[in-house]
Amino acid sequence: MAENSSDTCSVEDCNRLILNKKRRLCQMHYTRFMRHGDPTIHLYSARMSPDRKWRLCPRCQTWKAVRDFYKNAAHRGCRECICAANREKWATEPEGMRQARRRHLLKKKYGITLEEYDAMLEAQGGVCALCGSPPPEGKVLAVDHCHNSQRVRGLLCSHCNISLERVEIPGWAEAALKYVAT
Repeated sequence: MAENSSDTCSVEDCNRLILNKKRRLCQMHYTRFMRHGDPTIHLYSARMSPDRKWRLCPRCQTWKAVRDFYKNAAHRGCRECICAANREKWATEPEGMRQARRRHLLKKKYGITLEEYDAMLEAQGGVCALCGSPPPEGKVLAVDHCHNSQRVRGLLCSHCNISLERVEIPGWAEAALKYVAT
């Protein structure tokens, strides 16, 4: 606490030490003043009802239930506005959205970039690493990876990828050979 009242923030009920001597504001109230022009405004509370059940959508400017918003703070708006924006984006530039989604999934699931995928595809000659067949028209080769170490092994057609997945199950290959022999 401050030793005398002249060292404390000028906002009512705030006992913090002042940061800005000219305006006599603590760091929190000075930041609010610089962002919003008013040291007492709290932007989050301005968009949220006092009972915390309603929220103001910055896109459509309507009050909606909190459950109508995504929990991820990166989404700026209610679910309805975000979905409408995504539908519009898919309608105007579908190839760009597919590319962005593919780029995101490759990085998230396998830890590789689209450029690394393309380099692997070129190194394999554009065909499956196991059977040597090209992917069907409009399809891409699947990324084969070790489920234990998450290491990427190569690119496979969907048939080989599914078959290899089953072979990795202990005892499956022997059981399959035994079954085919009967």
